[in-house]
Amino acid sequence: MVTTVCAETQVGGMTALQAFHDKATAEWVTAIEHDDYAKADRLLAQGAQVNMNGEEEITPLLWIMGGTRWEVQRLEYMLKAGADPNYVAPKRQVSPMYAAAGGDKPEILKLLLKHHGNPNLIAPDIVTGEARISFTAARQGRMENIQILLQHGLDINWQDKYEGTAANRALVLIRFDIIAYCLEHGLTAGLDKLATEISHMPMPDNTKMQPWKEKVIAILKERGADFEYKKRK
Repeated sequence: MVTTVCAETQVGGMTALQAFHDKATAEWVTAIEHDDYAKADRLLAQGAQVNMNGEEEITPLLWIMGGTRWEVQRLEYMLKAGADPNYVAPKRQVSPMYAAAGGDKPEILKLLLKHHGNPNLIAPDIVTGEARISFTAARQGRMENIQILLQHGLDINWQDKYEGTAANRALVLIRFDIIAYCLEHGLTAGLDKLATEISHMPMPDNTKMQPWKEKVIAILKERGADFEYKKRK
C-alpha cells in the first residue's frame, strides 16, 4: 500500500524514516526516490545501509519498489550499490524477485537477474507451501517472464511435493500457450500429472486457448503421458 502525505511517500503506512531508523539509510532511500543520486552517493559514503532490514522486514530495495512504480533508473542504482534482489522477508515472505516474476514489467525482472537475481529462487505457495518463482510467473500468466527466466537458467523441470511443475500452475488461468512453451523448451518432468489435470479440466470450445490445448494434448500423447495417472505412494 502506497500513500503520499504532505508530499512524503509512505509504503505500508510508513515513511522512509519510520521504516529505517538509521537516518543515513532513510535519507538515502529518500534521495533515490527524488532521483538525487549525487546526494545518494554522499549518504552511501556516510554509511547508509544498502540492505538494512527495517520495520516490517522491509529493505530499501523493497521500499523503493513499493513506492515508486518500479522506476528502472532507481532500481538499477540500488542494485549497482549492492542491493540484494534475492532477499526474502522471513515472516512476510516477500522478495524483489517474487514481485518481478509475477509482475507485468519484464524489464524489471531482466534487471534483477542481471544483478545476480536467482531464477530458481524458492517462493511461498498457497498450495504446497513452497515452489519456485517460475510457478508465480505461470500462475499470473506471465509468458514473457517465463521466457526470461529460462534464458537465465531456470530449471523448468523442478517439481513441488505433489509432482507439479510451473506448467501445472499455468492451468489456473487456462494458459495452454504457456504450457506448450514449457513443453517445447525442456519440460519433461511431471507429464503424467499434467496430462491428468488437463483431462479433468473442462473448457468451453471456441476459446482462444482451444488450439493451444489441442497442441498440448498432442505433445503429451506423443510423449506417452498417462492421462489417468495416479500418484504413486
